[in-house]
Amino acid sequence: MHFVLSFLPAFLLGRNQTLHPGTSSHAIRTIIEDQPEDICYLAPPIKDAQQHTEFFPTYCQVKAYPSMGGVVIGRFTAVQLRQLGLSNIKPAPRSHNEIEEDGLALEMMRQGAHWWPSWQFYVHHYDRLAAQMPYGFHFPPRIYVGYPSSGIGVWVSKFSEDRVEFAENDPAKPYLERIPEDLDAHVNMALNADERCEVLKSFGAKFYDTVEECEDIPKTLDEGYQRGKRYEQLLKKMDDDLYQDRWLEYGMAGIDL
Repeated sequence: MHFVLSFLPAFLLGRNQTLHPGTSSHAIRTIIEDQPEDICYLAPPIKDAQQHTEFFPTYCQVKAYPSMGGVVIGRFTAVQLRQLGLSNIKPAPRSHNEIEEDGLALEMMRQGAHWWPSWQFYVHHYDRLAAQMPYGFHFPPRIYVGYPSSGIGVWVSKFSEDRVEFAENDPAKPYLERIPEDLDAHVNMALNADERCEVLKSFGAKFYDTVEECEDIPKTLDEGYQRGKRYEQLLKKMDDDLYQDRWLEYGMAGIDL
């Protein structure tokens, strides 16, 4: 299947792997899964479940544990950490007060974070995504949010998390543009909320007069949770080899999604 071969990472092809055009997506998954742990484990490991924040070279990963279960995960800049009331210097300990955790979880969702059923579920699919397996609309989009210091309106943009491009003749089509290569670099350089908004605006973000007008920002914790549950079902389908093969080969028109 020529279509599926276009998604195999180049670094795997260099590991004495010989593939031909008829190689199935199942065979490709096997190659990826058989790689050493230092290649397969591409999502950053969780170091301490008692911490809200973990700092990485280009972002801070924040986790909140809402009362309905699961975990809300987001990647934020220093500007966003300040808006969330979290330190951009020292790790923030997890609160064991349900009201405080629910409050943080909702504020994170309003900054573009998503609810996941568990950390392990997130890592499983993030690893496959980072290994260049195509996910399309099955994986939650990357949502960038900017709140002006005036408190009026919000700038929002969203992109596909896919690491690979769909060819023009591929049956499965992208549902969103991929993240521009230099977007994160520019966002990370913003020193305040207004500069962040200016960066998002320059990359095509849409302005809404009120948060309520934007469908991509949950208005309640339950709304964000329900959205996460819908993605959970889509992601579980991607663990079905037959489903994934049919989606890649026939696209949306050839399968009941």
